[in-house]
Amino acid sequence: MAQGKVSHCSTLSSNLSFVSFDATGLSGGTNTAQSFILNGVTSVVRTCTPGSMTLINERAFPILAGEYDGIRRAHVAGVEWENGRIVAYSHDSFYVSNLPIGDIDAGNIQLLINSIDWVRKDGGTKIGVYAEERTKEIISEHGFDMYILSPNNLNNLTILEQFDALVVTYFSDDLKLANIRTYVRNGGGLVIGATAWTSAGNEKESYWGNAVLKETGIFYIQFYSLGNGGCDVYNNGDCSYIPSLEYLEDTSAFQVWKDLSEFNWSRIIPMVKLTQMIGIMSDRLQYGPSNATLNAEVGLIGQRVLRQIPSIVPTERDPVIQKDEMDYIITHKQWTVFLNFFGMTDNIPPHPAATSFPGVALMKNETETRVKAFVEIDGRTGWHSTGLYAEPGEEIKITALDVDETITDLGVQIGMHSDNLEALASWIRCPYIIFRNQMENGTATGGIPSPTYFLGETKLSQWQNEIRNYPAPWGELIGKNLILSLQTSLLSQIYNPEEVIQFWDRVMDTIADLAGIPYERDPPARFVADVQISAGSMHSGYPIMYYLGSQIYCANLTEMKVNPWKIWGFLHELGHNHQQSDWTFKGTGEVTNNLFALYVLHTLFDCPTNSTPSYSDASVAKRLKAYVDNGKQFSQWQSNYDLAFDTYVQLQEAFGWSTYKTIFANYRKLAQDERPKTDAEKIDLWVVMFSQVVEENLAEFFISWGFPISSEVGELLKYLPPTNLRIPAVL
Repeated sequence: MAQGKVSHCSTLSSNLSFVSFDATGLSGGTNTAQSFILNGVTSVVRTCTPGSMTLINERAFPILAGEYDGIRRAHVAGVEWENGRIVAYSHDSFYVSNLPIGDIDAGNIQLLINSIDWVRKDGGTKIGVYAEERTKEIISEHGFDMYILSPNNLNNLTILEQFDALVVTYFSDDLKLANIRTYVRNGGGLVIGATAWTSAGNEKESYWGNAVLKETGIFYIQFYSLGNGGCDVYNNGDCSYIPSLEYLEDTSAFQVWKDLSEFNWSRIIPMVKLTQMIGIMSDRLQYGPSNATLNAEVGLIGQRVLRQIPSIVPTERDPVIQKDEMDYIITHKQWTVFLNFFGMTDNIPPHPAATSFPGVALMKNETETRVKAFVEIDGRTGWHSTGLYAEPGEEIKITALDVDETITDLGVQIGMHSDNLEALASWIRCPYIIFRNQMENGTATGGIPSPTYFLGETKLSQWQNEIRNYPAPWGELIGKNLILSLQTSLLSQIYNPEEVIQFWDRVMDTIADLAGIPYERDPPARFVADVQISAGSMHSGYPIMYYLGSQIYCANLTEMKVNPWKIWGFLHELGHNHQQSDWTFKGTGEVTNNLFALYVLHTLFDCPTNSTPSYSDASVAKRLKAYVDNGKQFSQWQSNYDLAFDTYVQLQEAFGWSTYKTIFANYRKLAQDERPKTDAEKIDLWVVMFSQVVEENLAEFFISWGFPISSEVGELLKYLPPTNLRIPAVL
């Protein structure tokens, strides 16, 4: 292969001649081969759905990269291999087959021509092409002597040796790929396009593109990637690749691994960069060719990293607020997740912060054996509890048993929640305390027993005499439709867990009555306490999160009966999980959910609405007077949650809970095109639906509260008798 090449292209070409290339990869600094191939390329439009590639030696270098899920991956790469050169594209269309001529000023064609320029030997112009039609047209239009090859030509090494470069994007079973490899080894140039994600299964090394590129350092991975955006070729916006050398940094797995293994971890890698580097190494290990030596090296380096970086322990008395300390904690998390994913658990030391939270076993027994839990997956979604607790640094093994082929996307999770604190300015615990991995049905072995009560399965005597004293710091009360995750220090004091969890199942059934949905939940709701949560004093979701100090209120029935309003927060969050967007408009996100909370207090505790200070007669009168005196500004109604709830309470007191049940049921029956799309439509529909159910025209009632109702509502409801209900009078 000559060191200089003469460009034989039209004005689109780079017009560089006799360039001395340094193609030693990223480790050689700025790669002039990259610069040559990207010369004159200002924008490359993604006209296809490319795959990706991993670069696994020092000779392979990235040329074009696209970003997906925050990770930049090579989509075009080059390499000097033996005596020849290769440019590999991660799609067989070369990003030019769908390119509209003249419609956009894209560098797609320039990139292809530059690629051919770089690989062709001694500047020759005789190019053999086995590709789709648009690629052939472009090559013939730019000064090359193009010859269309047949499979028989490709299978004849003597014929191949006549060409200065080959362009190959097709594959058929009768092709002898070894001939193409030999051609390049002997000094030929190859531009190859292959779409690895279209191949079935995990045929990594046998995939035809990898069979050609074997040992070159470029390896196609079956990773579906969208590049920069997902627009069509006529919209040259977010779907244009960035043709810059800076954008290619940390996309070579070889260079990334070299940098990681040589890095001094007494300082920190910026988080965005570390995420990129670990992402590229994950691609290499997960999708690239098998390499036991590399796996072992990665495990050892990972262990060194986790032992070398400072172990920061955030606590309530000593919160983490400094960015560098936060970065060290996140770095530890990223390396741990990475090593865990690839089964390198022997290389992961326990983090000292675990002793603070979530905690270690409350007692130690040197003769204690690890236990086994059989988990039967019943077809319901969500999390299935094992009754085991994983000690910090302990390896948990999963053994597959009878696999139900109808159950998909099954995984194992260590940790009770995924509430991530990384966006907060201060941490009193590690921000991310969960690990997940994919699995198949099976058993878990290696954990320690946690105090877990399964309603209908666990014997009460066994709980009272044994289970509630299990050593794990956390356990669970598992009901039909709700699960309480609680600290063992509290669980050990609960003598009858059955009545506690049955109460919460009744709560769920009561909420289902109001919502008009089936009792059985898929998945069951979960309550999990924590020393710090990501938002508010509680927040909804799966699971519902709250602070440790409130555990007593959800687990002590005596306390609930004395003051039912103590569980208002728990009911409020359950209400959030049952809100419907169709009847929740601006200003009512923290309001309509409270209907479910109030209904539970009314139904299970016979608790009057005005029995709490927030909704006492005096408090309501004071709010109403301030609202009326200020001219009943609806924006004020929307910003005062208690005031807004007063409206819903007035309707409940006037028409009863059965009205709400009917309304919620009617909303669920709406066809998609009947559902409101804007806040104005939601308000109008709420007035109409409520009026139709109670058979009274409530337009004047809502107007008396300051609601901005459209004139169409009056027309729709004029057949109904007008209501006498108005906003309560105030002195």
